[in-house]
Amino acid sequence: MPPETLFFTNKDENSEKKIESDGSFKIESDDIIRPPFRIVQIGEARTGSTFQFQLLNAIAHLKSLTGNEVISTHVPHNKNTPNLLNSIFQINKSFVIKIHREYNILKEVQNQGKISVFASSDNVPYSIYTQDRDKLVTCSMCEIEKYQPIFGLTKEEINLLKEHMSLYEKIRQCCGMQMSKYEVLRLNGCDMTEFAGKRDYPKCEQYDFADIERRFEASPIPYHEKKPDLLWAKAGDCARFNLEIASGKSFNGRKFEGCFITGKFAGKKKARKFAGKKKAKYVQSEIKEAKKTEEEFGNGQDIVQKGRKDLNTSNSIKRKSRKEFTIEAISDISIKGGAFERLFDFWINDYIRFHNSAIENDKLKDGFRFVVYRCSEIEKCGGVGDRVLSMVKALYFAMSTGRVLFIDSEFPVALKNYLNPNFLQWDAEFPSTDEKFEDMDEDMPVKLREDTIGYVLGRCNGNGKHSLEAILRNRYFTTLVEDGMVASSIGRTTSVNKFSVPRAFHQAFWALFKFDETVLSRIEEMKEDAGLALPLKNTVTIIGEGSIKEMVPYIGLHNRHGDLSIPGVTSIWADSKSRESNSTELLECYHTFQKQFPGKFEAGYLASDDLNTKKFMKEIDQTIHYPPEINIFHVDLSTRNGTGVTDMNMNDIDQGVLDTLAEIGVLVDSDCLIMSKSMFSFIAYYIRGEKSCNVYTPDCNENTVSQQINQYDGDPYTYIHPTSGEVNLKKVRRIIRTKKMFREEGEGPESWTTCYQLGKKPKLLDKICPMTKKFKDGESERVCIRCEGVCKDCPDADAQ
Repeated sequence: MPPETLFFTNKDENSEKKIESDGSFKIESDDIIRPPFRIVQIGEARTGSTFQFQLLNAIAHLKSLTGNEVISTHVPHNKNTPNLLNSIFQINKSFVIKIHREYNILKEVQNQGKISVFASSDNVPYSIYTQDRDKLVTCSMCEIEKYQPIFGLTKEEINLLKEHMSLYEKIRQCCGMQMSKYEVLRLNGCDMTEFAGKRDYPKCEQYDFADIERRFEASPIPYHEKKPDLLWAKAGDCARFNLEIASGKSFNGRKFEGCFITGKFAGKKKARKFAGKKKAKYVQSEIKEAKKTEEEFGNGQDIVQKGRKDLNTSNSIKRKSRKEFTIEAISDISIKGGAFERLFDFWINDYIRFHNSAIENDKLKDGFRFVVYRCSEIEKCGGVGDRVLSMVKALYFAMSTGRVLFIDSEFPVALKNYLNPNFLQWDAEFPSTDEKFEDMDEDMPVKLREDTIGYVLGRCNGNGKHSLEAILRNRYFTTLVEDGMVASSIGRTTSVNKFSVPRAFHQAFWALFKFDETVLSRIEEMKEDAGLALPLKNTVTIIGEGSIKEMVPYIGLHNRHGDLSIPGVTSIWADSKSRESNSTELLECYHTFQKQFPGKFEAGYLASDDLNTKKFMKEIDQTIHYPPEINIFHVDLSTRNGTGVTDMNMNDIDQGVLDTLAEIGVLVDSDCLIMSKSMFSFIAYYIRGEKSCNVYTPDCNENTVSQQINQYDGDPYTYIHPTSGEVNLKKVRRIIRTKKMFREEGEGPESWTTCYQLGKKPKLLDKICPMTKKFKDGESERVCIRCEGVCKDCPDADAQ
């Protein structure tokens, strides 16, 4: 192919520069396109026009001064389009517009130096730069470098654009009603063998879209979609659109007609001419869209890019999306092509459909059995880590027993003020019930309770309760997974035996929750207050919402001192030092990262329940940061009667809960996370995902730091409360007083016992084997077990 040609007509219509074979060329600084940007993108449908449009839009925002508006819109074709374009060109602001047809006015206005035309089709010979679709398919990120001399992009800006556009490209190809034709086939259950090797096959099934959506939303380059009913607009949309496509739809919601490709579209029969009412309806929709665009410009109402919407708008859209999701679930209750598989495993996908099919008008429909996780001033719910773990366990319990899960968490304040429902409407209305069963007790096997419509689940956290790992291994959940794998027409390869606890936790959290806007804002505020923000020149203004600052790469650290270090907490359970973090080990781990990756991680963010520990660690290393003002708060003990301040005012409680969840968010957002023996840091590990950079302090060494991605597949309690030869007698005595139940380790039938007599003499710990009875299915079984391990050679009961 001949070398590509660039015309910089905003200076001289005859000026011309040529790109060499390696994609580079020398250019004078006066030729660079600068603000205000007046850009027109032209390209036929399915030529990569949207990619080029979004790239130009991103460049315009990146290179514009802070606070300057960039108008962005698509101008549809009709007889008034030239007049509309002319009115747009009179606006004295930056704009990036997209059109699918070429008009004579464009060449004329570009020759006047008033606009810059870019194209993704070969029918615009005067374009500044014409994108080659074949090269775009081969290396889309390489295309970004072609714009470097045109806009004078720095290396840092090129890298930022590549990150932003890489995420956008995946979302564009794999999410929305205009996704890749191959993905349409795959989601509709077609055999993809003949397509998987094609150059433009997007490989959507290989990506973690929960993570991609989260990262794209956090991009410093703003993105706003004007057609959220057709295209991705916010996190969670991938799953919603995929479900709609999988229900038997194709491009732009057309009916999917079969596993074949016609031209540029999947599942579409040979094109026919529009006739009668169909043609009229199509033309009417085009005219309506054109009028809407014309009115916005004619009335002087700018189409402004917005990075975030206000909370009320966000909530209304989210509610609408959930209802649409429910409709799809009712219309196609079975999995078809793995609509959610890029976000979740199929058992969660199936449950999301089941759960949403049970909700109508924000209320549980008749005939569905349900279970409620409840946290009130009566129940002891634990800290934020224990609470989220409990709700995750409750989700898998509900999944195992075929019940709709509801979350009723109002102590000390309503949970949904901070964690919003995401894919499951767990805050819907359900029938009042006084029934309550302690089904989370570890001596209680998982039961269906088919005669009970709905009940409240007993306490889920603490000693003597089913672990998450145990819930995942119960026979009902195992059967559910195995049956689903057998029933699948497309083949499900994820084995329940390989289903790790971190994976289960991560998927359950994002199925249940989404951080509220107030928490997200506080996360950014905490980072900035801690001194992690880059200089002001890197600030990106979000219209109507202040600004978001780019942060330095940082490592998240957590130090647990103990509940008694929290102001106002007087818990009798807080006297144990067994899980207090070793500050020296934490610092050594942090310094190991700095040695292994010099210059990569510029700072550390320290979360701790003890202010003195923060001051101590910062005195040793000035690169460790934390916000000077933050509420150190325990969401359960700080306000509960007998353990905290019961008359604390609601503003302080709200700020305490907000700061607690936001600080978890700061750890989640870190480039690498160093965890302690605490659910606080492990919850951040689970939320961010096991494939991110994480290391557990007791496991920290040069090897684990070097590999960065370390997976901790066991139940969280195996790390937070590790079994060791050193027994904490205070803990043992508490266990004796409360007569907690413990599971027998090893294979075979599950056995349980009450731990007592262990406080007599420490040296007898390995010899004393208490005898107890376990009642199961009407039978009593005598078992022998020790609290901190399994007894060997248990003596006869009479010998004790």
